[in-house]
Amino acid sequence: MFPSAPLSAQVDVQHITVLRRGDWTTRIETHTRLTAGSDVFRLHATLDAYEQGTRIFSKRWDRSFPRDLV
Repeated sequence: MFPSAPLSAQVDVQHITVLRRGDWTTRIETHTRLTAGSDVFRLHATLDAYEQGTRIFSKRWDRSFPRDLV
């Protein structure tokens, strides 16, 4: 990636949330990456949910959105 090249820009966000009450524990992990091409923005995202350390839900996204004059 080159700082002066606008098409090399990307943002990464990772977030982890943990909730506990007594013996119950749940954790949600998300990771999102947004990149820009010459004509589209690309979004790659994951979400994983855990209860007591066992993954109970998982979802992945891979989408593109037109830049529309941006």
